[in-house]
Amino acid sequence: MAKISIHGLGYVGLVTGLCLAKGGAHKVIGYEVDKKKVDLLRNKKAYIYERGLQELLEEGIESCSFIPTSDFSETIDSELDLICVGTPSLPNGDANLRYVEEVAKNIGKHMQSYKVIATKSTVPPMTHSKVESLIKAELKNRGADIEFDIASVPEFLKEGTAVWDFEHPDRIVVGTKSDRAKSLLTNVFRRYVLNGHPIITMQPIEAEMVKYAANTFLANKIAFTEELSQMCDLAGADVLNVLKGMCADNRIGSSFFKPGPGYGGSCFPKDVQAFAKFAESLGLETRIISNIHQTNEMHKEYLVNKILKEYNYDVYGKVFAVWGLTFKAETDDVRESASLKLVGRLTYNGATVHCFDPKGEENFRRHFPESEKVKYFSDKYSATKNADALIIMTEWHDFREPNVDLLEQNLQGKTVFDFRNLYANSISEEEMKSKGFRYFGVGRK
Repeated sequence: MAKISIHGLGYVGLVTGLCLAKGGAHKVIGYEVDKKKVDLLRNKKAYIYERGLQELLEEGIESCSFIPTSDFSETIDSELDLICVGTPSLPNGDANLRYVEEVAKNIGKHMQSYKVIATKSTVPPMTHSKVESLIKAELKNRGADIEFDIASVPEFLKEGTAVWDFEHPDRIVVGTKSDRAKSLLTNVFRRYVLNGHPIITMQPIEAEMVKYAANTFLANKIAFTEELSQMCDLAGADVLNVLKGMCADNRIGSSFFKPGPGYGGSCFPKDVQAFAKFAESLGLETRIISNIHQTNEMHKEYLVNKILKEYNYDVYGKVFAVWGLTFKAETDDVRESASLKLVGRLTYNGATVHCFDPKGEENFRRHFPESEKVKYFSDKYSATKNADALIIMTEWHDFREPNVDLLEQNLQGKTVFDFRNLYANSISEEEMKSKGFRYFGVGRK
């Protein structure tokens, strides 16, 4: 059992800390500057929705294997410090390392004995050197001679399945120059690769690049699919058939080739931009990486324009029901959600939007409070009453087999914009068309 401190109990930190504390495998100190969050956790209330997280929190608090705190002194004697704070985008697209730097300085000011300090936050390559320098500077100011090692242990969690992903990883990546740190980190994470998947060790800069490279490549697959779906729209082809033929090639595969309203969340938007800025800092002009995020944002605009075009760009007084506010299903995260752009554009053009989401309403309200133009409903069918059209934005399971008779009764416009292609080539689509609905998918003739 190791004593581990988690610095930052946001999405990554909370999932990481609770999974490491599961079953009493390790003693985990969760440090968070926001005292309100700490109080919620101590009262066994998870402020992030993620499948299985609430149960882990209850177990960790009751067994005392997970201790949330806003007192930094409780982290001093940890063997391993994992930096899990946010690295949001700066206006120019660079990653904001302010919070990472603050943690590094605090560790240097207070540490009393050897420890490993590892970044789990997604950070630009060479951040490990900055962390090391900051800690050394603080130790020098104290006149303290204490050994420590730096590492990078990137996370590869998908929102909606984060607990499962942590416990069943495809791989664990450990970046460090120290054999002592490698041994400690391998011991901490060994139990998660008993499924035969590897722990891959490398240099810290390589581990930092792995995370950015993985997210950027996946985002690129999405951006490619977005442009392909637009081409199919204009050419009169069905993108689903095109993808079926393309992805049958085992060199290509099918993951992430799924038409939708554009990626969002806390990772892809900021990581793609930060990786492009890193390339720029090297003097490298990239043609692919630097255009991925712009392609994604243009696709969000394309789909809004697709709606506006069907109403001759006049939606003043129209009512649209929107199913799905989060950027994907099984999360309450609305950051960079395509629904933000959709609701903003529709209301700007004079439309009213009826919103429903099983988990994301509270977070979405922070962007769009209830008003004459934006209304929230407690169930999906109430949101469709007297609406001119229904827009599907998130692939929640509850949306997959709608009551078409009830939609026919509620939707005065009998129009569905299925921007997840949930009903594509299904009984639901056939039923809608047989009842005279206008049905629009993504990239479908």
